[in-house]
Amino acid sequence: CFALSNFAYAQQFHSKDYTVICSTDSDNPTSVGCSIKGNLIKHHYQPKEECELDWGQNFSLDAKASKAQIDCASDAYGGGEESKLLKVGQSVKGDGWVCTAIAGDGMKCMTNSQKHGFSLNKSKQVLINK
Repeated sequence: CFALSNFAYAQQFHSKDYTVICSTDSDNPTSVGCSIKGNLIKHHYQPKEECELDWGQNFSLDAKASKAQIDCASDAYGGGEESKLLKVGQSVKGDGWVCTAIAGDGMKCMTNSQKHGFSLNKSKQVLINK
């Protein structure tokens, strides 16, 4: 568990209605994190460890570690005034990953190998670890 306030934002971006907000970590360019509005959580993943903070809305991807996960965290990723709107089909690329705005006011973030990532929108949230 950690506080995202320690996260050093490099880029921030969001889906159409701020349903999904994302940011990259300037201290770790292989990493990206996205949060979905808490009232839209529609997945059945359970925490692997006890979480005393918020759990279920924060997803992260680290291309170097080849791992996508749901984070135990106290804040949302990004969403500040400098956040950039991504329209459906638009992407942000990082060091080993790409995030693309998808239908349903969502975001899909995947490693370049397409083996790890997540897909978040109003109707469902999916972790992808092949």
